[in-house]
Amino acid sequence: MTSHTCNQCLVIKPDDAFYSDSRNTKKGVIARCKECIKSNQRKRNKSHIYSEKDYLRGKAWAEANMEKVVLQARVKRARNPDAYRKAVLDWESRYPERKAARRRGKRIATPSWAETSKMNVVYKKAKEMGLEVDHIVPITHQLVSGLHCWHNLQLLDKSSNSAKSNRWWPDMPDRALPDATLQSITT
Repeated sequence: MTSHTCNQCLVIKPDDAFYSDSRNTKKGVIARCKECIKSNQRKRNKSHIYSEKDYLRGKAWAEANMEKVVLQARVKRARNPDAYRKAVLDWESRYPERKAARRRGKRIATPSWAETSKMNVVYKKAKEMGLEVDHIVPITHQLVSGLHCWHNLQLLDKSSNSAKSNRWWPDMPDRALPDATLQSITT
């Protein structure tokens, strides 16, 4: 086994400490060792500060390639479900009041006569169909409080449910649903 001197750190190291380079016929390896190359890459990555232009370019790409972004996220989540679950638990530990408020609101909005078996069927169907369960009249809002019962549940795709949020409901005072949202909710 031969050894070479790294051009950067000037230390004599064995062949396996260098990346091979068939174009370099004299030595057969790159002039800098693997350690120095990796060190330079780390420094270069740390020194790069993302500008507003970089941010906008990335955002525009993500918006134009939303299906790709969603697919990449699903693949990443499927490959490492433990990391995803850890992130969820981490968020829940940082914001326990939000999760508790949601549970409390749901508990208060569930009437004693609610048929939980029918609600469970709705949630099961939503999972099978890849849809989300939405409360037609929101459970928590300043102007209204809907019930958590199967009569107040509907299935929506993720984008429609996000667009609706808890801002709209039938017979809503002083605002009307935009036509596009109304069509996506009713179909």
